[in-house]
Amino acid sequence: AGAIALPGVLSLDLQHTAQTSSLLDGKVVLVGVQAGDQVRQHQVLVTVHAPALAQAKTAYMLAGARLELARRELERAEVLLKQEAIDQKEHLRRRAEFENASIEFAVAESNLHSYGLEQAAVEQLLRQAHRPNSGTAAMDDLAEPYLTLTAPIAGQVVERDVINGQHIEPQKTLLTVSDLSTLWALLDARETDLPHVARGREVRITTSIYPDRVWQGRVDHVGDIVDEKTRTVKIRVVVGN
Repeated sequence: AGAIALPGVLSLDLQHTAQTSSLLDGKVVLVGVQAGDQVRQHQVLVTVHAPALAQAKTAYMLAGARLELARRELERAEVLLKQEAIDQKEHLRRRAEFENASIEFAVAESNLHSYGLEQAAVEQLLRQAHRPNSGTAAMDDLAEPYLTLTAPIAGQVVERDVINGQHIEPQKTLLTVSDLSTLWALLDARETDLPHVARGREVRITTSIYPDRVWQGRVDHVGDIVDEKTRTVKIRVVVGN
């Protein structure tokens, strides 16, 4: 029995870390958290004014209305066809209109999902649009341009790079949330150490900051590539924080 000592650093557990960004261009209306705050999964973090979202909602509701009209026309055509009140050509024309309307509706719904709206929110939008008292003003309210960005996971806000009033683009990372209950220890193993390192092996972690304490972990992954300059391989250890 023996032991080898490997240098390393502690980092976030990337399996329990998530970044928040907007899928649309827009202006930040409200940032509801600060760095260091604990957040719940699906908690609203940022509200963005995104005009493209209002356009997508309007297109979806209009596509829903056209689909409903095309469905009624097709049902009426099927009744008239049985009564020989219309010919087969007219029936096929109305069926084609219904199929086209179905495709347009599916595309409009897919666009809303790609912008981050859940299925329940999309269905609720359509139900509200179909209410008898949904006039122009009510439709404008339904097509509001406010996109809410929620926490993908529960954890702590470890980085914030956004302020109120800021114009943002889809590629910008606004917040980083991480569950800090576990961390990764990234160790550097020399080539000669590799025969003694394997997944599942027990690891004891010490630091000069707390010389009297020891943290227990296990090897989670052994790197596949030797760094050509340092001649070392990265070893990943999962350890409690």
